[in-house]
Amino acid sequence: QTGQDEEMSVCSAVKKAFTVIDYGGVKKRKHGSETFLKVFFGLLSVSAIGGFFFLTFTYYIRHRGEKGQPMLSSDDLHEHEAPPGGTLT
Repeated sequence: QTGQDEEMSVCSAVKKAFTVIDYGGVKKRKHGSETFLKVFFGLLSVSAIGGFFFLTFTYYIRHRGEKGQPMLSSDDLHEHEAPPGGTLT
């Protein structure tokens, strides 16, 4: 009986060794890193374009008025000075 058992285990070992397993039908996993990179670079490009338009618009707003007018004049600086002998609150 032991001879047959050994022979059966040898046969099954040989069968396993020569068995070709085809993994072609197995569904591949989608890697999360690919999706993350696509979303990351997508958001980066959208924010870069948005930043460009924001800076362009603020430059336009700033420079569409009078060219010689400064953003802060000396009148604005002296507007909130304390009166002589008074205190600021």
